[in-house]
Amino acid sequence: MDTVIDLPVDKMTPYGKAWLVPLPLNVCGNAEGCPDRSRLRLFEDDRELGPAQRIAVYVPGLDGGRFLHWIYELYFSVPDGSDPRTNGRRYRAVLPQPAAFDHSPLAVAARYAITTAEQYLAMCLRHGIPVDGTALLEIGPCGNMAAPLLLACMGMRVSVADRYPPQWDDGHAELYEMILGQWKRPDGALRAALRQRGWDGIVTVLAEPAERLTSLDDGSMDVVVSNAVLEHLYDLGGAVAELARVSRPGAWHFHQFDLRDHKNMAKPLEHLLLTKAEFDASLRDSRWQRGCQTRLPEFLQLFGQHGFDLQFVQPDAEASCAYLADLLSRLRASDSPYRTWPEADLKALGALVVMRRAGGDIHGGTPA
Repeated sequence: MDTVIDLPVDKMTPYGKAWLVPLPLNVCGNAEGCPDRSRLRLFEDDRELGPAQRIAVYVPGLDGGRFLHWIYELYFSVPDGSDPRTNGRRYRAVLPQPAAFDHSPLAVAARYAITTAEQYLAMCLRHGIPVDGTALLEIGPCGNMAAPLLLACMGMRVSVADRYPPQWDDGHAELYEMILGQWKRPDGALRAALRQRGWDGIVTVLAEPAERLTSLDDGSMDVVVSNAVLEHLYDLGGAVAELARVSRPGAWHFHQFDLRDHKNMAKPLEHLLLTKAEFDASLRDSRWQRGCQTRLPEFLQLFGQHGFDLQFVQPDAEASCAYLADLLSRLRASDSPYRTWPEADLKALGALVVMRRAGGDIHGGTPA
């Protein structure tokens, strides 16, 4: 059966003549090197729109119902030029039934690495950030170096920082061989890592926490990314100060925050009921794996205090109304520092945040 995705009007944002709306991460469209991957069809009410554009050439000029499904984003135009958020029409994407997925751990890890790299490349494309030669820092890579290596394949100068960074083992070779069979872009860095059984000279690996990036010079990074990492840091304020120090004026930051109670994903805000002392003790017991109480407005305020300008916030998960109502009745009666917080500031469970270091622009990896 085909998959039908109703495009939410509250997620549509203007993009020149076109409109941009994010798609689920299991719906991957065209990209550089694979301009015919997408089979998406787009409808306005019962009218099919199109034609589909295959490559990302002057996307803001899309009009007349044309659209582009590019990686995990859909850029589309309304035939009469009206605002799709207010014209009363229904917009939906239809995708043919996908082939069955291989759910083995190795296949899942390969898809995750490719998805992560494609996401970062898509964000660079969306914000006009040059890829070749750009210095990118990832805070807290996953258990392998696949995604950083894929970014290095595209010409990025990639560094990763982690208190306990991944080490090469023979299991990586099998994973990287599988990725080579699915990655349709340049693959030189990945092949080089396989040949030398490691990533020395390909990706710079720093065995340093985000709070102390002592190996990085001031203003040396053009792009900084993290994926569900900052909520696990020992000293968030110290880390944000360090990220500000190593970022060039105008550097872009893409951070995915996971704001759930990692001890109880089914009831993802239970940790907000604890006092700060109680939660700090819980963090030590869990070796900082429980997540954090810090809410999205606090993250944004902290980055703002260190010279970052907010560009875009995309909440991607919220607590259900029923659970939130139950939580609030208990939270208001607790000694939690969040007991008086408004509901709107508490319900976010995750968000992608895009920011820039104040003071400049980036063209070809250098501040203007």
